[in-house]
Amino acid sequence: MDMQGFLQSGNDFVIKELAIVSLKDDSDPKVFMFQEPFPWKRLSSKHRRINHSLEFHNHGLPWSSGKVPYTLVVNVLREYLSDAQIIYMRGKFKKSWLERFNLPVCEVTSIDYSEKPTKIATICLNHKVLGRKK
Repeated sequence: MDMQGFLQSGNDFVIKELAIVSLKDDSDPKVFMFQEPFPWKRLSSKHRRINHSLEFHNHGLPWSSGKVPYTLVVNVLREYLSDAQIIYMRGKFKKSWLERFNLPVCEVTSIDYSEKPTKIATICLNHKVLGRKK
């Protein structure tokens, strides 16, 4: 599983994209693009700068993009992850955000990759990173 997003006051995570890949079967990845939880103007100037940098240099997802209402984030997590025995997540920040929902999360840096199944996902077309240098 992976997710991309932004920061808001209190350095709280605002999820923008959620991607779920099952390791149990060959089902297609599930990708959800969430709408913004509130207008860009409500962010502090500090967080507008941080989020602009995240969009331009990191994930390429605009704040205003997304089709799934933000109010459905918890419902989506419950519907698609409630029966997961373990959820592999990269990064302590994202792991701690997911743990709020009482989900069994394991940070991938603590995994012995030689013994875990792997699955390759295709490139997601939602991302348009313009400022990344090659």
